[in-house]
Amino acid sequence: MISRNQVVADSITGGGSTGGENVTGSTNVANSGSATCALPSHDPDVLVIVNIALANGSSQTVSSVSVGSTSATQLVTIANGTSVSDDIWYLYDTISGAETTTVMLSASASMGITCAVYANTASANNCVPSSNCFEQTATADSDSGTASVMVNSGTAGCAFLLSVGEGANAGITGQQGADWKLANSSISGLSEEINVFEAARNQAYTMTSTFASNNWAAIGTAILDA
Repeated sequence: MISRNQVVADSITGGGSTGGENVTGSTNVANSGSATCALPSHDPDVLVIVNIALANGSSQTVSSVSVGSTSATQLVTIANGTSVSDDIWYLYDTISGAETTTVMLSASASMGITCAVYANTASANNCVPSSNCFEQTATADSDSGTASVMVNSGTAGCAFLLSVGEGANAGITGQQGADWKLANSSISGLSEEINVFEAARNQAYTMTSTFASNNWAAIGTAILDA
């Protein structure tokens, strides 16, 4: 049984652990300076996570992200040279209903975006600074067929998060177990995904995803519970 305060994927019908399809959206564009990701109707007082992977051949970066009319905050970014980069942005969202997430880049690039909503998260000062709602982040990048990041956790009931961007249109498979909540997008020359593993215990996790060998960049953290 899920603890009342354990972080869970928000659901379209009722939210939290009450059932229904998870609130996620994804999109990709071949070459543009902006893109949008549609979030289905969701509960109020939830944490919106936006994952962006770029084919950053000219060192393009994410300039801004907004959820509806509200600016999101960058949690962390990592680039694997000028092959692929990965970003996580977030917003503690007090608004219910469907919203559009908008991503703006420093210059046009191919990008993949996933946006997802989580309930029962910490919320102090609307998650600013990020340490109010997240454990310390970890990043890694390489050229291989396995993305791996270890996240240390001092908080039971958190949810471990792994995001991956990799430089090919290939399937990415989370390896943590059946409790992964997966969302992803792909386009020629680029794939990305975001995974969340609900963990009841206070311990570190090494999170991995596998795919055909290629350049990748990955981010790991843990979302704190309420």
